[in-house]
Amino acid sequence: MPPNSRAVTFLQSLFERSGYIRTKRETGHGTSHPGFELRLVVRDRAEERAAKSAMNALGLTPGRSFPKWDRYVIPFYGRRQVERFVETIRPNGKLSVRTFVRGNHARAR
Repeated sequence: MPPNSRAVTFLQSLFERSGYIRTKRETGHGTSHPGFELRLVVRDRAEERAAKSAMNALGLTPGRSFPKWDRYVIPFYGRRQVERFVETIRPNGKLSVRTFVRGNHARAR
């Protein structure tokens, strides 16, 4: 399997397991987070390093990761970054770019 195929497969599995997309209208609790955000939740620092290595191999640029409970979150901020991730990874047909752009997206399961 070529290196880029392994990177895509690895990131697909992460997104399918624990990835989700947030938009401004989905945030609540009295705060407003403008724009789009995609989050990958990883189990530990080793998985975070592997995910970032796969992203670098594919030319994807995530935001700075942060701890959340006993996991780590790798975010992608902005509509273009989120679209690029979805176009590159193509998460098993559960989330197409057309569906995403129209705003009919849902949490991957």
